[in-house]
Amino acid sequence: MKTKIVERLMNETPEHIKQQVSEYADDVVQNNASMCISAIPNYVGMYCLGGEIGFCICFKTKPNWFHRTMMKVCLGWEWKDKI
Repeated sequence: MKTKIVERLMNETPEHIKQQVSEYADDVVQNNASMCISAIPNYVGMYCLGGEIGFCICFKTKPNWFHRTMMKVCLGWEWKDKI
């Protein structure tokens, strides 16, 4: 048994994709698959390039002072603690 969304997608897609969608939908129905949402990890801070609205990479552990200093001096990445 397929949902309406799957049926609509099958009508709008090429044949080789229709077969894959059909097999996937059958597997989902047979296994009673459900989505599992996990909690977001706690981040202690982030390196930012271009300010807070630029590109940022979050970390779970705070790097030591030497690492933070060298990232700023050599690469221009600034460390921002989580507020």
